[in-house]
Amino acid sequence: MDGSANFYFKQLSASSCKKSKKLIIGSFHFHPDRQEREKAILTQTFIDAGLNNTQITVIKDSSNTLKGTLGLIALSVGKIDLDEKAFPTVVIDYLFVDYRTEVYRLMI
Repeated sequence: MDGSANFYFKQLSASSCKKSKKLIIGSFHFHPDRQEREKAILTQTFIDAGLNNTQITVIKDSSNTLKGTLGLIALSVGKIDLDEKAFPTVVIDYLFVDYRTEVYRLMI
């Protein structure tokens, strides 16, 4: 592998999060010791996205070396109160990397 980017990002709409939640979660490979917790967190993240509280962006392999979704980033908008002023922020709700991606990276 030459280190070049072989992936792309795809932002999901709230309706696609509702429709394809089980399909996307079912396509992931989870760490053997943490899979139940990871599935529960992903399920809640997709529920939040379906309610427009979180925006999910999936990461896919454009070279097709690894099929399916490699991971996802879930972001939401929040605020920080500082010196009696509120500042808008972007909050990383969840950053998930498919377990087979971690294993593949360790093999190269």
